[in-house]
Amino acid sequence: MAETYKDGSLTGKTKRLMAMAVALTHGCRGCILFQADQALALGATAEEVLEACAVAISIGGTMGSAETVRVVAFLQERGLIDQFDIRLPSPAPESAEAGWAFSDCGAPAARASLPAAGIATAR
Repeated sequence: MAETYKDGSLTGKTKRLMAMAVALTHGCRGCILFQADQALALGATAEEVLEACAVAISIGGTMGSAETVRVVAFLQERGLIDQFDIRLPSPAPESAEAGWAFSDCGAPAARASLPAAGIATAR
């Protein structure tokens, strides 16, 4: 399994961010935090971690949103983000051109739940 996360066409950091996003959509709590920690150890920034979370929310809807709160708390505990100014990136504008909209994945409901959890979202 260690071979999977070695640098190749994709960097190990990118693979860990991908794994974290997948874990977010599946609700695997231990996997989420482990992959986030591994990505940070490989040089990921808090912004990169949050951007990967935004991708998970766009695909995983409510599950991705609910589990992202754990990643935000993890980043706060490590002092990597301020608990009062958290902004998740908006989905890429090209997504609409690709024939699907952010709303197709149930994400507006997920985005609506983030402010209720004290997390500001950017548009």
